[in-house]
Order: sequence, then C-alpha cells, then structure tokens
Amino acid sequence: MGPPSRRDYSKDLYEGCEGVFNDYLSCRVLPAIQEKNDDDFMLQEFVKRWANHKIMVTKIGRFFHTLDSYYIPRRYLPSLKEVGFGCFLEIVYGKMKVKVKDVVIALINQERQRNEIDGSLVKDVLQIFFEIGKENYSDYYVDDFETDFLTDTTEYYTREGFIGITAAECLKMEKEMGSCYFPSSIVDKLLKIVQGLEKEMTLSDEN
Repeated sequence: MGPPSRRDYSKDLYEGCEGVFNDYLSCRVLPAIQEKNDDDFMLQEFVKRWANHKIMVTKIGRFFHTLDSYYIPRRYLPSLKEVGFGCFLEIVYGKMKVKVKDVVIALINQERQRNEIDGSLVKDVLQIFFEIGKENYSDYYVDDFETDFLTDTTEYYTREGFIGITAAECLKMEKEMGSCYFPSSIVDKLLKIVQGLEKEMTLSDEN
C-alpha cells in the first residue's frame, strides 16, 4: 500500500476566509456604524471601517497567498480581495448607502447656505463610492450618489432660488465646491443645472 493521500484544505480555507469577512462585518462593523446617532460621527465611522477593512483584506490575501496563486485560478473563483470587498459591498455598503448619501447631500446643501462643514469628511465618503465601484467593476458612484445628488441640486435651487446671491456668484460657488468633491464631469453638470434654472427664473420674471 502506498502512503495515505494528504487532504487538501484549500477549500476549507477559502470558505473560512469568506466566513471571517461575513461575521466580522455583520457583527462588528455594521453595528458600530449604525449605533452612531450623530450624522458626522456615523460618516467618520463609515470611513474608518472601510479603511480598516481594506487593510484586513490585504493582510488576509497576503497570508493566504497560495490560495490566490493556485487554488482560486484553477477553480475560476473570485480572488480573496474580490470576496472581501464583495462582502463589504453587500453587508455594510448595501445597508448604509442611502443613509450616507442623504447625509452627504444635506451637508453639501448646508455648505451652499454658507454653513461650515467638514469638507474633508465629505470628500472621504465620496471616495468610498468611487472605490466600491472600482473594486467591483461597476459605477456605484453614479447609481448610488450622483443621480440623486443632481436631482436634489435642481430641487434645491428651484426651492431656494438665488436669494442673497447672484447667479454668477452661485456658479462660482458651485464650481469651487464641486472641484473639491467631484470629478470634472459632475462639475459641468452642476453648472448646467444652475445656468438652466437661472434662465428659467429670468424668463419667468420677464413674463
């Protein structure tokens, strides 16, 4: 008789890593974000937990690099990095994206009213929308933030108008603010919204 065959634990390790991601995100990360009653603290926790999760995914990927090198390619499975980010997408991002989006839009509207906000926090949160899409090969930024933000911008200026500010000043403010937070494509869309509403209001006043 030949020597007993050695059991391959690769499948167990792969499934175990996914289980670790799921348990940690469900039991630790999501509750830590949801328990924050203050909106700024909630966004800060969201940003912190995403940063920590990226580090965790990287470390696990390095520790079990043989899975990514041999087991995963042979079975055409998602890499550990894809699994890790996919778990965050489903468990944390999927449950928090609407709340996070609404808070960020509200903060931007506060800035439009010349109230001081934590701009760096807004920028960090929006970066997560970009990164989630990049890691999962889909444009979550557009679907989960940009579309609603542009709609809200139209509603905001339709509701508030340009009270206390000229259209030119408003365009300058949107351009400066947009350049801090958004890619050039969305800045152009913001300016078109303001220009279009300004023309509508001018024509309405003339009539």
